Amino acid sequence: MIAKRRTIPLRILVNEALLRRLPLDHPKRQEILKDLLIKRAGLKGEQDMDYYISLLNENDFSILQDLRIPLGTNYFQIDFLLLSTKFALLIENKNMPGIIEFDPDFKQVFRKYNDSMEVYDCPVDQVKRQVYQFRNWLNKHNINPPPLEFLVTYSNHGSILQNPSKNLEIFNRVCKGGQLVFKVDEYQNRHQREFLSIKDVKKLAKLLIKSHEPEKQVSASTISPLLK
Repeated sequence: MIAKRRTIPLRILVNEALLRRLPLDHPKRQEILKDLLIKRAGLKGEQDMDYYISLLNENDFSILQDLRIPLGTNYFQIDFLLLSTKFALLIENKNMPGIIEFDPDFKQVFRKYNDSMEVYDCPVDQVKRQVYQFRNWLNKHNINPPPLEFLVTYSNHGSILQNPSKNLEIFNRVCKGGQLVFKVDEYQNRHQREFLSIKDVKKLAKLLIKSHEPEKQVSASTISPLLK
């Protein structure tokens, strides 16, 4: 069951509004356009993952999309959180075509696409930080954490994943979107003990939804200098 659905990110709406009003030769236009395309790609990737998540038994999970939770003076964000009575699964989704090569020794990823190469921080470490923050958030609310699983998924059909070092963590924690149901199957077979009741799962989902803080509205004072 989907307990929380995503909304269109505020940054997309603001960037679209700015581009409608900025002159074609405005010095900030290309920067805003680049940010808009990145945010749109992220949203499209998450929407593509919805299909694979819909293949799961809806009675097994409470599914929360696009959470942004405060913790101390910071926030942590989760693309997909699947809550069950036996475990929780955090999913960080990427929408990147091209050859994606993992370098676990230096915690980085190389993306080769259209005769160019880009370097990114390792998404496995990114989702591991989310697990760490989510565990701290649960402890802060006096909730005994269930087993916490995590995955990095690539929803773009044009992603070619490579793990030349044959790193076991990369192999276990990174997959194409179409492999999600099989990964979830593994976790369900691995975790047999019930840590939470169905009632507890629903209460936790409600608490997370109540704690969710979307990006704040952008003030007119922030936007107006760009329109001059």
